[in-house]
Amino acid sequence: VGQSQPEISSQVDDQVLLGLARNGQQVSWHAAEFGVGGGDPRRVPCLIRPILQEVGVERIIRTGLPKGHHVDRWILRRFQRILCVSEGTRDVLGAYGLNRERCAVVHNAIDPEPGGRASPCNLRESGVPDDARSLLAVGRLSPEKGHRFLVAAMKDPRLGGVHLVLLGDGKEEESLRRLAAELGVAPRVHFLGFRKDVLDHMAAADLVVNPSLTEGLPNVVLEAFAVGVPVVATDVGGVAELVKPNRTGWLVPAGDPAALAQAIHEALTAPDQTRVLGENGRALIKERFSFGGQAQRLMKLYDEATEGKNRVS
Repeated sequence: VGQSQPEISSQVDDQVLLGLARNGQQVSWHAAEFGVGGGDPRRVPCLIRPILQEVGVERIIRTGLPKGHHVDRWILRRFQRILCVSEGTRDVLGAYGLNRERCAVVHNAIDPEPGGRASPCNLRESGVPDDARSLLAVGRLSPEKGHRFLVAAMKDPRLGGVHLVLLGDGKEEESLRRLAAELGVAPRVHFLGFRKDVLDHMAAADLVVNPSLTEGLPNVVLEAFAVGVPVVATDVGGVAELVKPNRTGWLVPAGDPAALAQAIHEALTAPDQTRVLGENGRALIKERFSFGGQAQRLMKLYDEATEGKNRVS
């Protein structure tokens, strides 16, 4: 992008896309959601990169197009290539009826250096005792993130001295607070809201937990690996492409508080193993999830889709 200096817009009207198509211009369409406008892309040699959550796709498969979406199989089948952030995302699109051969995978990437420089914050200021083991969960507080199952796992007697720190805000906060109170774990669950110093909180935690019910390829796990913190995560979307049991973390079924509690207990009672897994995660980021490698894969796909017309010499 830096080399070819394209025009970039955060919002593109359907008619603008159609106008570009009629002028014979090539368009790279990056979408943050699965839903795109109702324009006709038949003459647009497009790439679409849906950084999407599987729950949106699964809802479409089960019940048809959700209200407010105009995209359907007819539209997506007319894109030259569809970029997915994980093999798990490509599997969902294949189940949706799209040709898997036209769905390319380019994983999310991260700069590992900031993670390596993260400085542990003082969790005592958030209510975590100095001698307590701590869990960190990062993400908006919404149903698909699965925080209610993590809060429920805190009831397990083996986690009686463990504290959970939640970074993020959202519509589920009040219901999560009520659940923590009902389960008697509220004094050990700390809601810190949106924070910019996520990496410093990761560096201070014993374990990062990602309890999501749906994912593409979670940046939270990439960031935890960059910091060198071990991860317990649910086996959804492309998470298994990052979290490998006995190699980079613990993988558990989604929506299962007992499985979460078991994995957390194992992680917190095996310090030597968690240290090795944290180191393995950091090595994995440097080897396979760098921005440089991602850029090379993206340029190759752009070149293929445009038949070399946008190649920069």
